[in-house]
Amino acid sequence: MDLISALLLATLFGMLPMVAFASLLTWFDRFEREPWPLLFAVFIWGFLIASIAALILNTFFGASIFLLTGNENLAVGTTAVFFGPLTEETVKGFGVLMVFLFFRKEIDSILDGIVYGGLVGFGFAAAENFIYVFSAYETNGPLGSIDIAVIRLLMVPFLHAMLTAIIGMGFAYASVGRGRYRATAPLLAYAASVSFHSLHNLLAIISSPFLVLASFLLNWSGFIAMILLLFYLMHNEGKRLRKYLEEEVGMGTITADQCSAVSSMRSQAARKAMIPMGLSGRKKRFYDICSRLAYEKHELAVHGRSEETLQRIRELRRQARSLGSES
Repeated sequence: MDLISALLLATLFGMLPMVAFASLLTWFDRFEREPWPLLFAVFIWGFLIASIAALILNTFFGASIFLLTGNENLAVGTTAVFFGPLTEETVKGFGVLMVFLFFRKEIDSILDGIVYGGLVGFGFAAAENFIYVFSAYETNGPLGSIDIAVIRLLMVPFLHAMLTAIIGMGFAYASVGRGRYRATAPLLAYAASVSFHSLHNLLAIISSPFLVLASFLLNWSGFIAMILLLFYLMHNEGKRLRKYLEEEVGMGTITADQCSAVSSMRSQAARKAMIPMGLSGRKKRFYDICSRLAYEKHELAVHGRSEETLQRIRELRRQARSLGSES
């Protein structure tokens, strides 16, 4: 019975909040839906692959330091400040790297990088919180589990998501950005992620109320900054969508009313969430096609003329005209 209670508490207070936060993160990706199997896969990468790999590596490094020095505090501190951030951001970042290498066309904005990186981080946090809450039950019972859950939800609910989102931004910039830092953006983002993680852990292990408060403020300041950035990027994506689709109105591909509907955040949110606001399956597809058309035109503008891109634009334009005339 204790085992079942521990599993229930770890699931309810450790894992499910991170699943809820991950779902909320995808809300910001309104104007071009990412494929849900890929979103699910990166979350599972963080939850299973990255968390298990980090646990094994951190345990190995900690045990190695202890065997070499015989000093448990040194082993714990070294793992927390140096090895932990390095291994965890590496295994989490590897999930974003896989998306970049094999599904690069899906990362066509900085917002996409944040979404993919954030989902990996929330998956990792779900597993980590589950372990912490479950372990607290074994040592301190139900109240211990709830105490740990409250502390982690107040102090570090978004830490792993933010850190991996930074890596996602680096890969996104490498995919769609311009400038001399494009090639090195993923490495710079990875270094920043590891550094912030190391600083957080250093503040956490030093027994000082001032530093605990500093860590709390640092985490929540980063979270607020990330939310503001997400709203800014979402607004920019809407403006970009409207810009390219207004060109299509002039070409007769779609009507002005259709352009306004597709560019509306409310309509896009309804399409994304499959809310039945009078949207038929055909109209949902029409919205998808128009969004994809705008993004392909942006790709052409950023990376120059490509026959492959031009062909995709022509096909999407044909589909938009056909679906629009029947909507």
